[in-house]
Amino acid sequence: VTDDVPDMLIRLEGIGGQVPIVVERETYDLQTCVYGRTYREKIVVHNRGKTALKCSMKPRSSMVDYLGFNPELLYCQGGASSYFNVTFKPTSDMLQRIGRKYSDPDSGVMEVPLRVVVPDQVLPVNLTLRATLTSSVLEFDPPNLDFMQCPMAESVLAPLRVTNTSKLTQKFGFVNLPKEIEI
Repeated sequence: VTDDVPDMLIRLEGIGGQVPIVVERETYDLQTCVYGRTYREKIVVHNRGKTALKCSMKPRSSMVDYLGFNPELLYCQGGASSYFNVTFKPTSDMLQRIGRKYSDPDSGVMEVPLRVVVPDQVLPVNLTLRATLTSSVLEFDPPNLDFMQCPMAESVLAPLRVTNTSKLTQKFGFVNLPKEIEI
C-alpha cells in the first residue's frame, strides 16, 4: 500500500446462474446395512445445460475397499439424466478403518462425503452417502445344551437364551431337530 495512490471505489453487480450438473439428492441413505453383504444404489446426475458434460466419481482413499462406482466416467447429455451405480460392501472393521471423521463406531452410523467431478464446471457437485452398519449375529447362551441323563418316558428342560445383537429385527428357528426334542 502506498500513500501516493488514491483510493478507488469499484462497484460490482453479479447475477448467479444455475450450475449445469446437479445430483438428484444431496444425501443417499442406505438405511441399515449388515456387515458382509453387498448393497447397491443409483446416484442420478441431471444436466440442466445444453451440451454434454463429462462426469466422474471415485471413492475416497479410505473407502476404496468398500465402495465402487460403475461407470467411473460418463457423459451426461444436455437436458438429460445419467446415473452412477454405487456398490457398497461394509465389513466389521470398516468403521474403525475409516475413522471418526466419517463415522461413529458407537452408533454404527457413517456419513461419507462424495463428489461428482465435472471438469467444465467450477462449482463441485457434493453429496453424502449415509448408512447405519450392524452385524447379523445371534448369540446363544449357553452355546451348547447338555440335557444330562434323562430316564425313558421322562422330559428334561434346558434353558436357552437367544440374544439378537443386530439393530435389525431377525427371525430365527430351529430346523432338522430329532423328533424327541421340542422347543
